[in-house]
Amino acid sequence: MVEKEYFLVYDLGTSGVKAVLFNTEGRAIAREYRRYNTYYVRPQWVEQSPEEWWVAVVESTRNILRKTKIPPEKIAAISFSGQMMGAVPVDKEGNLLMKRVIIWEDMRAVEESEHLEKNFGWEEFYKRTGSGMAVPMYPLVKIAWIKKHLSEIYEKTHKFIQCKDYIRLKLTGKIASDYTDASNTGMLNIHKRTWDEEVVSFMGIDMDKLPDLYESHDVVGYVTDEAAKVTGLKPGTPVVAGAGDVPAAAVGAGVVKEGISYICTGTAFWSGIFTNSPMISPQYRICTLCSMIPGKYTPHQFTHSGSASIDWFIEHFLISEKEGAERAGISIYDVIQIKAEQVPIGSGGLVFLPYLMGGGAPHNKSYIKGGFLNLTLAHRKEHFIRAIMEGVALTMREIIEIFREEGAKIELIRLIGGSAQNATWRKIMADVLGVELLVPELLQEANCLAAAVAAGIGVGIYKDYSIVEKLIRDIAVEKPDSEAHKIYTEIYKVYKNIWRTLDSIYKQLFEVGLKYNIF
Repeated sequence: MVEKEYFLVYDLGTSGVKAVLFNTEGRAIAREYRRYNTYYVRPQWVEQSPEEWWVAVVESTRNILRKTKIPPEKIAAISFSGQMMGAVPVDKEGNLLMKRVIIWEDMRAVEESEHLEKNFGWEEFYKRTGSGMAVPMYPLVKIAWIKKHLSEIYEKTHKFIQCKDYIRLKLTGKIASDYTDASNTGMLNIHKRTWDEEVVSFMGIDMDKLPDLYESHDVVGYVTDEAAKVTGLKPGTPVVAGAGDVPAAAVGAGVVKEGISYICTGTAFWSGIFTNSPMISPQYRICTLCSMIPGKYTPHQFTHSGSASIDWFIEHFLISEKEGAERAGISIYDVIQIKAEQVPIGSGGLVFLPYLMGGGAPHNKSYIKGGFLNLTLAHRKEHFIRAIMEGVALTMREIIEIFREEGAKIELIRLIGGSAQNATWRKIMADVLGVELLVPELLQEANCLAAAVAAGIGVGIYKDYSIVEKLIRDIAVEKPDSEAHKIYTEIYKVYKNIWRTLDSIYKQLFEVGLKYNIF
């Protein structure tokens, strides 16, 4: 009998899919990455092609098997971490009904959101679902938009599922979702962990169009003969439900008990904690998601433009620097780090609000946008770079303080995500927060580790999610400087009131934009 030694995990992100092969000791043996396109159809419309997801999965699978020469029969189980908050319509046979689907970034369902907030009541919606982000982001209103504007597709839809669910469907033929993804749709009663019929029906959505739910480690199906032929996987390989990328990142960062928090530094930055019950706060709009751990929760807060803010600045204002870095064979992000190091704490008084996508913590108001304040003729590109890093870090401090204000005891913070590779940004984060930050080996694959653990639990190799504490390997500790923290604390006292002071002005600008359709 062949020993089952590996787990194959697919991390379906916004930019592409990463296939990671783990051994049972939690080591990432091999990785393969494939990009796919994001289509910005018009302002606030953001779509992707599920078929492009599938092609990327197939290619990454075949390559990882070819390069490692690991027999597919040694793969014990397959799991997922996936982007959340989409709306993927499929019929009874599992056929895709839209060539391109609405993803999490899409904010087109403004009218549907206003209808929900005014007539059902935002606070009632929030207390039921724990859904604190800008309402247009939630699949609840996105599906309502599809029903209104694409009624034929809505009528043909058997189930609306999420990104990872579609790939699982392609592998197994089974239509399903899991509790973590469901908890970020605006349709799950977070207290009962069931679809909320009152909320769903209010928006005119048929309950039978929502999928059955499983725990993240439940085996939902097995690789079909057809999927095996195109991927190279072994027919009959168990496939577990997997999880949304945010709850997966939490578990992969060790957030499996109270007292532990983490900050994820990706396209968006976010922080989360572990609780035994939902953390509902209408004042701060904390988003409570179901944890991968059955019956437990992982409250989160997000700033949607984290490293996206740096990427935006590079794309539009560091064109020559990027070209120079490419000629020199170095990363533009190394250049970014050097430039930020050249600027003292406080960025010469320049302040950045990281709301480039609209909304985000701590206000979650979609009409509040990003901006630079206190700009002078003395400011140079390097000031803008450091100001972006500081602005994002200051927002993360406010998120951590909100958790504490709501009663969370945070004794340890782990830093994960791609931007944690930037030593300057890491140092800024530690100095702003005033605490030590643990840096694990799997910076960009914490969510993949959690998905691998789910696979292991599903097939009986691991007992429960506490195993992740043994599998995480911290490789560094970022320590704060007391004097720098003192300065940042003074800046923070001013910073946290800026959006509050400008709230009414942002709203007036938003109303003018709506009236004349100019932005």
